Amino acid sequence: MSRKVDTVIVGAGSAGLSALREVRRYTDDFVLVNDGHWGTTCAAVGCMPSKALIEAANAFHRRHDFDAFGIRGAEALRADIPAVLARVRKMRDGFVKGPEAVPEELGKRAVSGRARLLGPGRLLVSGVEIEARAIILAPGSRPGTCQRL
Repeated sequence: MSRKVDTVIVGAGSAGLSALREVRRYTDDFVLVNDGHWGTTCAAVGCMPSKALIEAANAFHRRHDFDAFGIRGAEALRADIPAVLARVRKMRDGFVKGPEAVPEELGKRAVSGRARLLGPGRLLVSGVEIEARAIILAPGSRPGTCQRL
């Protein structure tokens, strides 16, 4: 079985979803391929929740500047860690809601499976060959280690 489209985007992480927004400005004839969970690592467990936690720490740290502004009592402030983490988790849930809804929103244009490049303008996903004028590769990455250093 084969399928022809104008554009294939491989990867539904932050870069793939950014590419999707651009592609949709020009065509509806596309496929978004994703291997694994629909929802970005950045939104779920990476950059975005960590930045929310860092911002909470920065807000707490600013208490050291209160005295210069005539605000007294900063030394009595304390961080309620469970409340801080609850806020981060709530924000995280909002971050991932959009990416997790992508397959339903796109219908048949969202394909779950691992893409394998076959040649120029051709790839294979779950036994289906897809031909495209353009292929955008945004598969993400995983950290690696060098064993012989």
